[in-house]
Amino acid sequence: MIFASTITTNLVPYLNVFLDVMNRKWYRKQKRSNNFFEIERKYAQMLQTVFIVCTFGYGLPFIFISLMLCVNLLCLVDRVLITYWFKPLPL
Repeated sequence: MIFASTITTNLVPYLNVFLDVMNRKWYRKQKRSNNFFEIERKYAQMLQTVFIVCTFGYGLPFIFISLMLCVNLLCLVDRVLITYWFKPLPL
């Protein structure tokens, strides 16, 4: 249950972004989203996941491997989304 909840809470927010990307590609709308990237929210979720894994991981050792895969995947996807999809923040 802990394994499934950590995976779903980290990957479900990207489902909305995926659907938005597909919707814009199918209907030939603009290439970038009008939304800003919420870095505080994303990395707060990642820190929460790390805390849960470090708390319960000693009883479930395979969850450390899933954390490593999940964090690496999220960092990669976030970099791609910041670069190509989300609207740049004004400086």
